[in-house]
Amino acid sequence: MDSVIRVTFPAFARLQDNKELLKRALEKTIFVLALLIFPATLFLLISMKPLIFLIPKYTKWEPAIFSFYLFSIVSVMAAFSSPMVNALNSLGKIKTTLTLMIMWVLLTWIFVPLWVGFFGFQGVAISFTIISVTSIIPIILMRRLIFFEVARGVIKPLIATIITFIPMYFLLNNISNILQLLIGLSVGGAIFLILVYFFMRKEIIPFIPQKLQLLTPFHKE
Repeated sequence: MDSVIRVTFPAFARLQDNKELLKRALEKTIFVLALLIFPATLFLLISMKPLIFLIPKYTKWEPAIFSFYLFSIVSVMAAFSSPMVNALNSLGKIKTTLTLMIMWVLLTWIFVPLWVGFFGFQGVAISFTIISVTSIIPIILMRRLIFFEVARGVIKPLIATIITFIPMYFLLNNISNILQLLIGLSVGGAIFLILVYFFMRKEIIPFIPQKLQLLTPFHKE
């Protein structure tokens, strides 16, 4: 996400006068983020608990598993809202983004102490999960300025991730050693790449340099 943010701000700033190109850039940004963030989050979520129980010195982190799951969800939400904030800044909507920042700071100050009082350290993750719902606001504000498709960039990576989750869940449900974990993750990665190849080749090709395309199956498309 950080790499995408570094690239998108100057790119969006250069395209601010060309609404059609900016629209396409926003849609491609959402697609790339979904393609990377969804499977990465799935692999983290599904492997963390087995790792904690397979590696003795990691068992101390068991109470934090729930918080880890919630923070993973928060990261997904933030991954999509941050480029939208960048896009708003690139269009000169500084007051709008400043208002968003103030809103998030106030929500943090309100919710974190409140939920920590109820749930202890788990309340931090719960608070940020609730606050992450507001990440949709930058997307809504940006779509009012330039209408772009969100679902089109998200739906295919999301479906591929869900399909990948099913066999990985059964493979990693009752494992007893690191080798089984690695095999399960490898199988999941292979399944996801196969799904990308068969259902997202056209979307992937523009992001592969021409010299590298000759070394991949994508050049046949």
